[in-house]
Order: sequence, then structure tokens, then C-alpha cells
Amino acid sequence: MSIELRPVETEAELEAYVRIWNAITPDEPTSAPLQRDRRARGPRRLYLLSWADGVPVASGFAGGSDSPDRAHVAIRVLTGARRQGIGSAALRRLCDHLTQAYGLATVSAKVDGRDDGSLAFARRFGFEEVDREVEQVIELGGRATGRLPPGVRLTTVAERPELLREAYALAVAGYADMATWMPVTISLDEWLREEATLPEGSFVALGGDEIVGFSGLCRHSGDPGIAVDGLTVVARAWRRRGLAIALKRSELAWAAANGFREVVTWTQRGNEAMRAVNERLGYRYRKVELTVARALPLDDMSLA
Repeated sequence: MSIELRPVETEAELEAYVRIWNAITPDEPTSAPLQRDRRARGPRRLYLLSWADGVPVASGFAGGSDSPDRAHVAIRVLTGARRQGIGSAALRRLCDHLTQAYGLATVSAKVDGRDDGSLAFARRFGFEEVDREVEQVIELGGRATGRLPPGVRLTTVAERPELLREAYALAVAGYADMATWMPVTISLDEWLREEATLPEGSFVALGGDEIVGFSGLCRHSGDPGIAVDGLTVVARAWRRRGLAIALKRSELAWAAANGFREVVTWTQRGNEAMRAVNERLGYRYRKVELTVARALPLDDMSLA
């Protein structure tokens, strides 16, 4: 069998990249327009296709992450092409690119907690678990809005679009409070572009003129019947008053009234408080995703 690794360059190659990704990760689908936009915003990223006898059988990605000190790599190999060295060759190529283009000392990847084979692959090449997230999901029916603490009122990002920018400082504080293995950072541009993409269902809590809470609802990349509960954050002085539940209830009520059948959300290990809020609202657990990481470069590892 002849194996060839090539960067994604043409539209046809980008479509092949997307098909492979979606075949292996159907519950987190992507699209060619989305990847085209990300490539334009991150020219140092490498998108890779692995070809076996002229047929694309694996995709790979290498680029930055939500932490300034860490790179990220993702490999998807079609089931029939596994255990033939294709993933190993892609990992070498992608990590070499990260070392040269980014100069970072750490690389991470996401592994489905149900995929023992992928986890074994990662461990074989020196990756170790450093964090885990759980996916929680709720099926929507009729939903009531929550009771707000005295002195607080809600508005939506659709009603007052300027509040998304003004909520950025609260979001930064919220990310700093997350018990992640490395600090999470998000630029203002990323915040404005990626958060609250369903502005009518994204709520801002105001105490007087001060933003004291925020909960963003986002479009799902592959299913218009699913909404994604993005960041929910409450100012430290306003916590433990039921505000997070009221914000989330308002989101769910809007989603139910506007034809969505399901809302999904992710919470990190160490964020038991928000996980408990979701449980009280009726979310159930569906999936565990592990973050694995190791040092760069890969020169000390045999990828044969």
C-alpha cells in the first residue's frame, strides 16, 4: 500500500477533510465553510490529508489552542485504514509543523472517553490525561423561566447587542475561575465572533447598570435542531443566589419556544458547581472527552 501525506490545498481536498472528520466524529461535525474561515484566520494552521493508494483515508489538524502556551493536534483515521502506520505518520508530520511554526513546548489532543483504541494510541506516543470534560444534554419540552434575585433584570444580546462586548470582562474573569489544567484565554475578537451566535436566546443579567451575569446560546455546527449552551458566568459577588439557574432556564425556555429539540453543554473537571446546576435543570450525561498532552518535540519517541 502506498501512503502519502499532503497539506489540504484545493476545495476538493477540503471537502475530503470534512467528510473524514464527520465520519469519525458525527456528533461534533464541521463544514467546509467553517474550516475555510478558520484557515483564513489562522494561516499557520496545518490541515493534512493522508492518502492510501490515491484515496484519502485520514485527516489531521495542527494549530494553536485556547491556551497561549499550548498547541493542539487532531487526527481522524477511517476505521478500515487503522493499524497501518497512517496515524503515526500524520502525528509526526503535524507535531513537526507545530514545533517549527509555533515554537510551543506542549501539545494536546482530545480523545473520546469511549474510544479505547484512540486512547491507547495517544498513550503509546507519550500523551497522558491532563483534563476531562463531560457532555450534558437536555431534551426540550415546555420550559418555565427562572426566578431572579431581587434587583436583577434580564435582557438579551439581540435586544442590546452592545452588551456582548461589555460582558467580555466578566467572561475573562469566569474563564480564570475555571479549574482547567492550563489557563483558558479567549480574545475579544473570538468572543464577539463565537459566543452568543443565537443572540435572541442569549441572556445578560443586569444589577442596575452593572452586568452581573451572562449565559450565551450558540448554534450547533451540524444540526439546526440543537443549540449549544456556551459560557454561563455570574459575577463573584452575585453567586449562590440562583442567578445561574435563572439564566439557564431563560435560555431553555427560549430554545423550546423556538423549535429546538435539544441543548448540549460541556463542563470541565473541577467545575462541579455548574455541573450540579445542569443536573437540577434536568440535563443528563452523554459523553466524556479526555484532554491528553505531552511535551514537544517528538524526537524522543519512536513512531514506527
